[in-house]
Order: sequence, then C-alpha cells, then structure tokens
Amino acid sequence: MTEKERERYLFNLDEELLLGSVLFSAWDHFLILDSDTAFIRGAHLAALITAMSGIETQLRFDHSEPGKNLRLAQLIDMSDLSADLKREIHELRRYRNRWVHVSDTWDESLVKHMEHPETLSAEIEPWALRAVTALRKTFYWHQGT
Repeated sequence: MTEKERERYLFNLDEELLLGSVLFSAWDHFLILDSDTAFIRGAHLAALITAMSGIETQLRFDHSEPGKNLRLAQLIDMSDLSADLKREIHELRRYRNRWVHVSDTWDESLVKHMEHPETLSAEIEPWALRAVTALRKTFYWHQGT
C-alpha cells in the first residue's frame, strides 16, 4: 500500500466503524494518533507496537481499575469484545511479543532485518494493517448514540 492508500484505509475504517460517540482517555487518543502516523508513513513495526499499546490502554480504561497490574492477555479475556476480535488481538499480541520480548539480543538472525529492511517491511505490513484495524474495532466497541 502507498501512504495515500494507508491514509484512505484508516479514514474508511473510521467512517465504517464510528456510529456514535466514544469515551476514551487522552493517552489512548495520543496512541491512536501515533499509531496512525506510523502506519501511514510505513513504519510498520512502530504501528504494530503502538496499536497494541492503544488496545491495551483502551481495555484498561474499559475493564480495569487503577493500580491493578493485569496483563494484556487477561484484559483481552475479561473484556466484552466479540470472540473473533479477542482471537485476533491474542494473535496480534503473540506476534508483537516476538519483537518486544526478545530473549536473545545476541541472536544474529535478527540482524538480517537490518540488512534487508524491505523484507522486514513486507513481513510486518499485513500485521500492522491488522493491528490498526483491531485498534479501531476495540476503540469503537462501546459507542453511545
């Protein structure tokens, strides 16, 4: 996708999913905007990680109390999201974990991505697309009219 196509995709997603009003935190709004910027500009890993942070923030806002240290997996499970959306977010979470929770930073196979960034981009772009879509679906789950 080109930048223009990615921008149009997000616009169309908002048009499709936003049916009423949404209550959200300022931090979540920031994460959504940052995820959008990364996605539109083609920074797919940044878009994926930031979208997942936005999902976690929204789930905390909707389903947790301050001071509770629930993991993202627990927040997903206890949410009232559809089974399909929960499944999608769990899959995205597991994929994100490969990039965020690197157990062996000396693993030379990670370097191949620096030598061939186009390969990395092609691998991550579909995941980023799924993540920004799941972010919107989570963000717009509780709407008032």
